Amino acid sequence: MLLVADGADREVGRIVSGLLSRYTIVLAGFVAAVVAVAAFGGWNWYRPGEASVLRDVSLDQVYRRLDAQHPGRGVTDYPGNTVEDVPKAYASVLLAEISRASRRIRGDLPNLADVAGKWLLANSRLDENGVVGWGVPVAWDAYGDGSVNPVNTSYAISTGIVVDALLTWMEASATAPAGEIRAVTEQALAAYADPMVRTASGLIPYSLRPSDRAYDTFNSAAYIAGQMQRFASYASSPEIADLLKSAADATMASLIAHHQESPGGAWFWKYSLQENVANDLAHASYIVEGIQTYVREGGALNKEIATSAVSQHLEEFGGNDGTLRGWPTFQDNIDAPARLYDVGMALVLGCNSGPHEKLEEQAKKTAPLHRTDQGFSRYPVGVDDPDLIVKEYETYLWRGMVACAPRLPWSEWKP
Repeated sequence: MLLVADGADREVGRIVSGLLSRYTIVLAGFVAAVVAVAAFGGWNWYRPGEASVLRDVSLDQVYRRLDAQHPGRGVTDYPGNTVEDVPKAYASVLLAEISRASRRIRGDLPNLADVAGKWLLANSRLDENGVVGWGVPVAWDAYGDGSVNPVNTSYAISTGIVVDALLTWMEASATAPAGEIRAVTEQALAAYADPMVRTASGLIPYSLRPSDRAYDTFNSAAYIAGQMQRFASYASSPEIADLLKSAADATMASLIAHHQESPGGAWFWKYSLQENVANDLAHASYIVEGIQTYVREGGALNKEIATSAVSQHLEEFGGNDGTLRGWPTFQDNIDAPARLYDVGMALVLGCNSGPHEKLEEQAKKTAPLHRTDQGFSRYPVGVDDPDLIVKEYETYLWRGMVACAPRLPWSEWKP
C-alpha cells in the first residue's frame, strides 16, 4: 500500500522505483471506466433532485458523509490509518462551507462552518512545546531521517491552511469570533516568521523542530508566506506586520531563486532543495495558492514572479486519457494516478483561480473513478487493495465540488 500524505511525501525517494510498474498496469485497467463515466454527462450537483454528481451520488450524499459534530474526523492517510481529527480537514470544511453560503449553494443543508471553525480555535495549542499552530494527529518522521516528531507537532502547511480558513471565516461572517481569530492566528504566524528559524535558503521552515529546519521545503513555505502577507494588515502592531512581511518576502525570494522551468516553460519547484523530485499535484497547488495570495495581497516582490508561468504548471498533470496524474508528465519514473486529495485541489483551483478549464475538465473526469459504495477512495478504485477511504481527502472533494457548483438564483435560495 502506497502512503502519500503531507509527511509521507518525504519518503517518495524510496518508493519511486516501484511506482512505474505498478501503476501503469492499474491505469490500463480503469481507462475504459473513464470513457463510460463520460457518458453520464455534466456535474449538475447543486439543486436537490437534479442529476447526480458522480453517477448516482448526489451532493447531498457527499455532504452527509461529514460528521455534523466532527466534520474533520475520520480515517487518516498515515501509518495505521487510524480515525483521528485532522486540522486540515476541518479547515477544508470551513472554507467549503463559507463558499457554499456566499454562493447560495444548497441552503437546505445545515452549514458546518461554525462547528469547524470553533474546533480549530479550541485545538490551536496541541503542540507539546506550547506552540500555537496546527499539525497532524500522529507521531511523524517527516523526512524519513529517524527524527520522529510527537503527535500534534505544529507544521507550517497545516498552520497556513488553517489560518487561511479562519481569516476567510472572519472576513465572511459577522458572527465569527474576530478578536480570538486575530489573536490566535497572529501567535501562530509569528512563531514561523522569526528570522532565527528560517532554513538555509531563507524559507519559512516545514516545522519549528530543529531536525525539520534542515530541509528547504517549498510548498509549505509558499502557502504560509501568502497568509503572512495577508494577515499583515490585521497585525496588532507595525512591528508584527513588518516581521510577517519580511518572512513572506524572504520565502518568495528563495522561491524565485530556486524555481525550475518545465519543458513547456512553466515555473515549478522540486519538493525541496534536498530532494530531486517535483511536487505532486496537491503540493504544487499549495505553491500556486501561496504565490497567488502573496501577489493579491501586495507582496513586495510581485513584479519578480512570473505568475502566469506559475499557474501554467497546473496544466502539466494530465494523462493521455484525459484524467489527472499524481505527478507532472515530465517527472521521470512516476506514473501514479491522482489521489482524491489531488482531485479536490484541482477542482478548487480549476474553478476558483481560472482560467484553468483543462484542469477542471480533467478533475471532473477523474473524480468518478474514486467512487465506491462506501464513499470516495484515496486512489481510483482498484489501486489500493482494499480501497482506502480517507476522510481528509473527502473534505477536499467537498470543497472542490462547492467551488465548481453554479450559484443558485436568489429566487431558489433556501436559507
